[in-house]
Amino acid sequence: MKDTTGAVLAGGLSRRFGSDKSAAPWRATTLVETVAAVVSGVFDLTLIVVKDPAPFLRLERPGCSVVCDLRPEAHSLGGVSSALAHAATERVFVCACDMPFLNAGLVRGLAELGGGFDAVVPVWEGRLQPLCAVYGRACVPVIDHLLSQERARVQDVFDLVRTRVVTEEEIRAMDPQGRSFMDLDTRAEYERAREAASC
Repeated sequence: MKDTTGAVLAGGLSRRFGSDKSAAPWRATTLVETVAAVVSGVFDLTLIVVKDPAPFLRLERPGCSVVCDLRPEAHSLGGVSSALAHAATERVFVCACDMPFLNAGLVRGLAELGGGFDAVVPVWEGRLQPLCAVYGRACVPVIDHLLSQERARVQDVFDLVRTRVVTEEEIRAMDPQGRSFMDLDTRAEYERAREAASC
């Protein structure tokens, strides 16, 4: 897809995980490489948004670029803002680096639903999924405003822009079990997921 850029956020502190989870082994590679491979299979360009580019330079290749998070905070909102700043396209699909079951069909489906909206966000099990969503440039001033507030959350963006909420019924047609939304915040979640995936 040429009109949307993919972005994988890998600039978090991984406090609950205990180490840099982007580099955690997954099958024959790492979590961040697994997710980036899915995203780059959908979009012409995928950005890996990181705090320190040096450990990620091995991921540089045609169609995949490592870029610096422009915000000092370890905050998902800052990652989204940085992805939009680096992208040449009007819209960016954003996901986290700890979502190894991300489904390419879901990613493409979300990107195709953006016409006439500033953001596209799925709902799964009654919760918005802001780190598997599409953001347009109209979100930038809203994100900047939210980042100026100490308690801002990435999901607050959707109350302030024209948002297309993708229902669970719609999601099930693309990812029947919603496995794309499984993120691995803790070491225990990671080990359970590895066992389920036979890594």
